[in-house]
Amino acid sequence: MNINEYFSKLSYKEIMTKINNFDNLKFEDYTDNELLKKIIDIFAVDNKFNNPIYTIEVPTNEYYCRIRKNYDFVEEYLKNKKFDQNCIFGNPNPNIGRMNKQGENGLYLSKKLRTAIKECRVKKNQIFTCGIFKFNEPLNLMLTYVKNKYYELDKKYERTAKLLNDFLYKYLTMENYDNDIQIYRITNLFNQLFLDYLKKDGYLYFSSVDDSYNLFLKENSISKCSLAYIFVGKYVEQNVQIMEFIKIENGNLVPKDVLEKNEILSKLI
Repeated sequence: MNINEYFSKLSYKEIMTKINNFDNLKFEDYTDNELLKKIIDIFAVDNKFNNPIYTIEVPTNEYYCRIRKNYDFVEEYLKNKKFDQNCIFGNPNPNIGRMNKQGENGLYLSKKLRTAIKECRVKKNQIFTCGIFKFNEPLNLMLTYVKNKYYELDKKYERTAKLLNDFLYKYLTMENYDNDIQIYRITNLFNQLFLDYLKKDGYLYFSSVDDSYNLFLKENSISKCSLAYIFVGKYVEQNVQIMEFIKIENGNLVPKDVLEKNEILSKLI
């Protein structure tokens, strides 16, 4: 079913009613399965789940980044002659996140360095370590915004597409104030539906802090990427002061020259 066939079977008014009803639920009163059925019903055509979201292939020549605060990997390496990449890849005891369940690992990356700094809430003059990742093979990711395919969509369906776009966008970028576990319950249900059901590596989704976007890799797809560079920096007056810039070669840390450093960092601006 192509995009126009899909939207021709949807009713704007019915979807709007379903979304409004969903938004007004007290999520804590429902089981995950009950909430999942309600989400599926919003996207369903002919009483079956259909996918109005698009797959994108991320090539191997792109870079994404991840920040850890108050941890100097270079200093640790010089002292102990050991470098544990797991410290930058994930959390050994992960709490529930926007896309990962309690105890389940996932890799969150940002396309832009400024986005990673904002999302990690790096403060003025705070030391941080930034891991820069590359992909060992192309990734099959879900786009969470149909708008990216509007050129294929008949104009008469754009209003309905925007309604579904905004439904996803609202929850995927909603701040988790006061550790509101219910928000992450909903985004994890999106994860279950769109990643597990459709068997994709992860999501590209808009950041909650600016107009850039993030990448989430589910646990069994993390092996498809590797840590290419690390730098230690300090956030000073809305600028990043680079203290060390290192390339990862066969598990070792190798300082790189200014030219290569500037080339790589330019891809994250």
